[in-house]
Amino acid sequence: GEDGLSNLTDIEAPVQGRIAAGNGHIVVTATPVTLDAGTAGNDPNTLARFGASVVGGLTGQNLSGDQTASGVGLSVGYETDSIKADVGRTPFGFREANWVGGAEYNGGITDKVSYSIAVARRAVTDSLLSYAGTRDSSISTYAQSNAAALRAQLGDATYQNLVNNGTLTWGGVTSNGGRASLGWDDGMSGAYVNASYEYFEGQNVQSNTAVKGGGGVYTRLFTDANQTLTVGVNTTLMHYDKNLSYFTYGQGGYFSPQQYVILNIPVEYKGRNGAFTYDVKGSIGVQHYRQDASNYFPTNSGFQSAIATLAALPITTPYSTNGVAYPATSKTGVAYSFNASAEYQLAPQLFVGGSASLGNAYQYREYMAAVYVRYSFTKQLGAVTYPPTTLTSPYLPVTN
Repeated sequence: GEDGLSNLTDIEAPVQGRIAAGNGHIVVTATPVTLDAGTAGNDPNTLARFGASVVGGLTGQNLSGDQTASGVGLSVGYETDSIKADVGRTPFGFREANWVGGAEYNGGITDKVSYSIAVARRAVTDSLLSYAGTRDSSISTYAQSNAAALRAQLGDATYQNLVNNGTLTWGGVTSNGGRASLGWDDGMSGAYVNASYEYFEGQNVQSNTAVKGGGGVYTRLFTDANQTLTVGVNTTLMHYDKNLSYFTYGQGGYFSPQQYVILNIPVEYKGRNGAFTYDVKGSIGVQHYRQDASNYFPTNSGFQSAIATLAALPITTPYSTNGVAYPATSKTGVAYSFNASAEYQLAPQLFVGGSASLGNAYQYREYMAAVYVRYSFTKQLGAVTYPPTTLTSPYLPVTN
């Protein structure tokens, strides 16, 4: 991504305890999180695309500094073979922390047909803005530094509004919605479909909705007690009501295309060899997305109007916004992904594992690596199960 805006380094260290209770387990998780989006350069055209700098930023000065956030998130849940439920909080210490949680039920209609239904409120983790929220203090500084010119051009009321806005805070977006899926599997081949609806909201961010769906077919080319090779065809479709992909005040900082479609061929090889289990999967395909034009300030008509007015002032001419909206975009290209995970049983009660992945789905290039240690208070005897169940962040959206 772009430093200070869409770029994100996300380091998380979940510590999870699972305690047997009834037919399932109580799951308690604490997750320290550190986010770093870098620092935007002093180029006016870059600064114009963050916060309200285009309205109130000092030319060539980044007054927002490093884009970082850190905190510790907490959650508690309960899991059985068919039910999962949890409630928690995005990291305490984030500028915008939210209550999150969800519930999921997995059932069967016949021995070959299964279904799942889920509802959830999850953090949108695309960027520091959407995940933790951010701030911009440039607007008040600018207004006070250019008081005479702004009072003359905008009038006392509009000028005072710029000063009173002070430090702007926005972000911390959550996805709120439900998902249903239906699958068929005869042991050698299968098919599945899914659909979801989501409502997005955040602090001083325009609300949004999305409809998503997908499906696919697969077949196991080879399978026995210790390994399985599967290949298939998959498609995913998405439609968001509004494009809020950007980082000015009121935008959400998350990928929200009005049209998205991907068609890919996934391949997976998983198995075990003694105490070692593994899962390697990848996909290749083509993706297309289209995004509508989007106002710089979708929640603030005064700022929108000020762009045109301030553009005529000599003191703001270095800024260029190409109008009052981000332009519409459209892109078609190759989509790829690769993921590998493995786990080794060091002792009857001790396991170590790790995973790594890369991909370019949606509009991002993403790289991930993880390691973990799991200790069981009872000895785990017999053959290890596969594929390995890796420890992941609890802050994943329902569609993942």
